Amino acid sequence: MVRLFGSRWSGPEVEAAVWKLVADTAATGRLLVDLTEVDLDLHTPLALLHPEAPPILPYPLPSSLEEAPIHAETEPPSYRVEEVSALSLQGAIPGPTFDASVLETTEQQTHFHRNLHAVTAILEGKTLVQVAQAHGMSVSTLGRLVQRTKALGQIACVPYGTYYRNRALHPEFQQLLRKLYTHAMRPTIMAVYEDVRLKRLAEELSEREGRLVRLPTYRQVWSFLNEIRSEARVAQARSGLKHAPHERMSSQSFVLSISSPALICQVDEHVFDQLIVASDGTILTRRVHGAVLICVKTAAILGVALRKLSPGAE
Repeated sequence: MVRLFGSRWSGPEVEAAVWKLVADTAATGRLLVDLTEVDLDLHTPLALLHPEAPPILPYPLPSSLEEAPIHAETEPPSYRVEEVSALSLQGAIPGPTFDASVLETTEQQTHFHRNLHAVTAILEGKTLVQVAQAHGMSVSTLGRLVQRTKALGQIACVPYGTYYRNRALHPEFQQLLRKLYTHAMRPTIMAVYEDVRLKRLAEELSEREGRLVRLPTYRQVWSFLNEIRSEARVAQARSGLKHAPHERMSSQSFVLSISSPALICQVDEHVFDQLIVASDGTILTRRVHGAVLICVKTAAILGVALRKLSPGAE
């Protein structure tokens, strides 16, 4: 219909006209489709009854209302493990089978078997509405469950399970975002998102891969940076400190607890047995006091001073 009338009307208009035609023919009894067994969609083949043929009358309404048994509504459907083993469907569900006995509670096991039975019924050709009503599930939930099962296998039917999904963000974009976010200037997320290097990288990737590589959206940048901000290296780079604080290396020895050279200087008296000669060549035979000035940050020797004691001081 769209191919026939698309040159004059838009696709949604043609589709709306077809749905209107289907509704009118169904109301007049000229639609050759059993609506009690088939859900109408864009792929349902339609056939109309001849205008001169007698219309198809709907089923007569019941003369009395009969109450259904109470236990039929309250009794949950039973799911047998024996039936689950026959649900391979010639590879329709990828991956290995899942052993429900490893689940902690019986409720989780029953929930898993219910999900697997519902997905299998959909893969066998039943409609979402029928299966959702039979198993007490919403149509949208069952639709998402079928999609996850096709992609991940039976593990998707485990209740409250967690699944890992790779980011749509290109790995080189992730590396560049990490580099920009850990810069010494500590830019904001918006500043990282507006950095011109992201645009240059997108152009390089497009030329290298032969396809259009789009820039990451602000939501992608925000999500990625919020995920890595708790990492130790990222938190250290974003702390604003020029050097990371050193940890103690020993809790028993004061000397060993100094985490870096010359971080802590301790003044003490030591005996230094060494031959000392003055600048004029005189050998100093008396006791000498010496002092060394050391930079605590770099451990560099800044100056040395020697002083000979007088004879009376010895």
